[in-house]
Amino acid sequence: MAGGLIKAFQDNGAGGFQECETELYSSADKAAVATINNRVASLVTKTASFDLVLSEAGAYIRSTSATAITATVPLSSSVDFPSGTIITIRQAGAGQVTVNYAIGVTLNGDRKTAAQHKSLQIIKVGNDTWDIVGGIS
Repeated sequence: MAGGLIKAFQDNGAGGFQECETELYSSADKAAVATINNRVASLVTKTASFDLVLSEAGAYIRSTSATAITATVPLSSSVDFPSGTIITIRQAGAGQVTVNYAIGVTLNGDRKTAAQHKSLQIIKVGNDTWDIVGGIS
């Protein structure tokens, strides 16, 4: 998205038009776009089953395990990920990754990676509620 000024014409009140410059985005929109454009996901490698931790919010997690492992989503009361948090989990090794959950957490979607070199994403959509995109049952 390109923000900035655009040329426009407005009624000059005397039966004609005058050229003016108009901001395409507000300063708050520009700040939000800059934040998104400058964001880099942290790269995390896992070799065994694990519980998600707050520092992994927005992370790209690669499982290099040769055997199946489990990634467990904790209750919000234990680890309070912000709503909208997206975590990507990739099965880089031969071991399938299953997303599990603490009692009280709801996962909507298929909870396993499809195959080696395939990924899924979990997105926090509410208190203790997550959607899963890209998994298989």
